[in-house]
Amino acid sequence: MDEIMHVFSRATAGWQNYLLAGVMAVFAGLTPGGAQASPAGDALGSIGQNTWVYRSLTLRDAGLADPVTLSSNNARQEFFFPVPRGVALSDAQIQFHGSYLKGTARFGGLAMLVNDRPVRGHRILDGAGQLDDVLPVAGGRHETGFVRLAVDWSFNTDLRVCEIDQSRTNALTVDPDTTLRYRYDLGNPPSLESAWGSLPHEVVLTVPGRSLDAEAFDSAWRLGVALERSGRRVTVQEFPMVGSTIALGPELVVPVGLSGIPAFDALRGVKSLTVRDEAQLAALLVLDARTVVGDVVLTDAAFAERVHTMAAALKAQLQADPDALAQYQNWLKNRVQLPFVQRQDANIAVALLGAHPFVAVKSNAGVQAASLFDAAWKGMLKTASLNTIQALPPIEQDRTAIALDYLGGDAVSLDVLSKGDWFANFPLGAVVVDGRVPEQLLIDVSAAPGASSTRPVASVFWNGILLAAERLRADGHPERLVARVPGYALGVTNSVRVSFQRQPLSVDCNEVPQGYPVSVLPSSYVNLGVGTDAASFLGVLPKMAGAADLIIPASYLQHAADSLEQVVRLGSASALSPWGTRLVLAEEGKSVTPERPFLSMEVPITGTKPRIVVDQDHLQINGKQTSWLDVVGLENLSAAEVAKGGDHIGILWHALGAQTHAFKRPFVLNRGDLVVIGDTGPVVWIDSENPSASLPPGAEGSPFFEWRNYLSWGIPVGAFVLFLILLTMLMARRASRKRRSE
Repeated sequence: MDEIMHVFSRATAGWQNYLLAGVMAVFAGLTPGGAQASPAGDALGSIGQNTWVYRSLTLRDAGLADPVTLSSNNARQEFFFPVPRGVALSDAQIQFHGSYLKGTARFGGLAMLVNDRPVRGHRILDGAGQLDDVLPVAGGRHETGFVRLAVDWSFNTDLRVCEIDQSRTNALTVDPDTTLRYRYDLGNPPSLESAWGSLPHEVVLTVPGRSLDAEAFDSAWRLGVALERSGRRVTVQEFPMVGSTIALGPELVVPVGLSGIPAFDALRGVKSLTVRDEAQLAALLVLDARTVVGDVVLTDAAFAERVHTMAAALKAQLQADPDALAQYQNWLKNRVQLPFVQRQDANIAVALLGAHPFVAVKSNAGVQAASLFDAAWKGMLKTASLNTIQALPPIEQDRTAIALDYLGGDAVSLDVLSKGDWFANFPLGAVVVDGRVPEQLLIDVSAAPGASSTRPVASVFWNGILLAAERLRADGHPERLVARVPGYALGVTNSVRVSFQRQPLSVDCNEVPQGYPVSVLPSSYVNLGVGTDAASFLGVLPKMAGAADLIIPASYLQHAADSLEQVVRLGSASALSPWGTRLVLAEEGKSVTPERPFLSMEVPITGTKPRIVVDQDHLQINGKQTSWLDVVGLENLSAAEVAKGGDHIGILWHALGAQTHAFKRPFVLNRGDLVVIGDTGPVVWIDSENPSASLPPGAEGSPFFEWRNYLSWGIPVGAFVLFLILLTMLMARRASRKRRSE
């Protein structure tokens, strides 16, 4: 009997447990925290678990404007993709695009290396064709700040190994659209250093609204110039609100599970959205926060409140779906970390919306942020927020040199058989500082002796322009190459290349030539100078890099998002310092007397008679005696000239016709004293004062220059003398005939 009762009690206990579990399950289904699963809840839960950030960068973005062709028998070229230091990359790959031509060779060979590791080899047998490939890139951190792609091109001919093939019918062309793609796991908001370093090439700078006060506008243009100086391209947008029109990218995907929710349905299948309510903005924050907040955000006191208003509006549309509401609240808790909430005394911080980190800067901290992210300080930004009181580049007034290893040049050895290249890549802002510009390049190299008695040659290039070349002793000891840096060689992004060439030796063509090591030493540096006092863009450029005035109409503040892009482009093109420049606002129709070197945009300068006259679509360029150009009907153009205002020299910029968009490509004002600018950059350069300014430095003393000078006045003088001689001969001949007739 006791055994029967024991079994009955166990059965009753089991039934009670099942009943209790059922009741708890029903109760859980009635509470938001344990809501029954729904398609919308599953979709929002999946979005909340996504912590991947995707990036892509082409060689064109990295500064390679044109295709590169390799045509020698054994050619090697390296390409550099900048990546953020300290960020572990995942699923990284290079999508290689190129083409080849094989004419005289039996077959060609192509080897591709990533960070010196061979990853792909191709045997080229056809006559011509396209070459597209996907190259794996090792994951993890890249502390050098670059992913290096090396391309080795060689081909086999009927010639013996030491004979040279002069043909150019065997060539490989590398397309600038070759792309590096990678992603990294966000997890928690990254540090300021990694957030700034991982910004995309095309950066979206978001300002609080369409109109800004002077303080916010001043911060915005400084941030924009700092970004451009770091090699990015800046697009300015205003923080969207109800009534704004937003372009939606093709990558925006609205999950099927979110169907039936009005805010998400409004985003489905459209290329642009005119915002009807705050819930639609919140839906964009969930799916693609970058569309709303961009990459760098200039925040005001109402920023956090605006985000909370959006979140509340979308929450109201999810009330009928407890599971979706619970998942959305979880997303808000874990994936929305707004700036300056936990630490209100900070003025620069990394914030997070979904899987999108962005850099937030308070509207009064633009100068601190612009200088803090300079190369000198950004390596110590290991925290997610801080309060910056002052941050200026540690450059003394008398600094005259910058080491190439500071500019990104690695001291590595290369084994050179016939040709090898060493590179250093850096933005213009790294070498145009405190009123000084690059004047001289000093390269220390060391080369091991080779089997050939012919000495190797080292050639120095700046942005592809040959500056110097010299035969090396090649005895394993340091040697120095010195080259002057002409102003016309400067670019927004700059590349210094040292090319080594050797003569391979093969006795009776029976031996295979071998490479020998060469090095560019870390003692190499750029010498800075104060520049010229000429009334040219080159003369103005170093002055703008120190303490200068940016003069703009006060009306620019009323349409800030449109005008800021032009200000940023011109500020970058004229090397304006984002921390040493002062913003000056001019009232409509009033002229300004500058107190420092200046960039004046559509503001007349007191006492200056511009040579460029603009009236709507009417452009007139005047010389000293007559008008050089007078045309009507131009649009989407602008013009700039060097002008003097009082005791200071500067740049005047004139808008011509409707300015529908900012300049598409970066450029530097480094030639002549007048320029007409199109949407892709300068289209006409004019040097009205000094024709020799466009010649390489030192050309004034060359024999050709002297011969040209003599020729300029020698031709008319010689013609006059010849005329006198001919006239005398003619008169003598007539006199002789007259005497004979008599």
